[in-house]
Amino acid sequence: MFSFDKANRLIFYFLFLIVFVSSCSQKKESAKLKHLLKEDKMVEVMVDVHIFETMVENSKMSKDSLSLYAKRNYLYLFKKHDITEQEFNQTFNFYENNPEKMDDLYLKIVDELSKKEAAMKADKNKADD
Repeated sequence: MFSFDKANRLIFYFLFLIVFVSSCSQKKESAKLKHLLKEDKMVEVMVDVHIFETMVENSKMSKDSLSLYAKRNYLYLFKKHDITEQEFNQTFNFYENNPEKMDDLYLKIVDELSKKEAAMKADKNKADD
C-alpha cells in the first residue's frame, strides 16, 4: 500500500499532468485563433459575401456559368479584403462551431447591410428628386 508521501506525490504528478495537458491544448487553441480574421474584418467580408450571394440568387445564368462566376467573385472578394480562402474558411468554421459568437457576428452583419440599404435608398430618393 502507498505511504502518505507516495500518495501525495502521485496526486501531485497527476494534477501536474492535467495542468500541463490543459495548458498545451490552450496554447494550440490560441495558435489557431491567431490565424482567424478579426471580427470587424469578418463582418466586412461577410457583408460583401451576402451582397454577392443575393446577386447570384437573382441572376438568370446557367449553372455552369454561375459556378464559374461565383468562383471568380469569391476570389475577387478575398483579394479585395486582402485575405486568403483558407483564412476565411478557418474563421467561418470557428464561428460555425461557436453559435453564440456567430449570432453576435450576424447581428453586426445585418446592421451593416441595413445601413447600406438605407444609404442606397437615400441616394435613389435624391436621384429621383
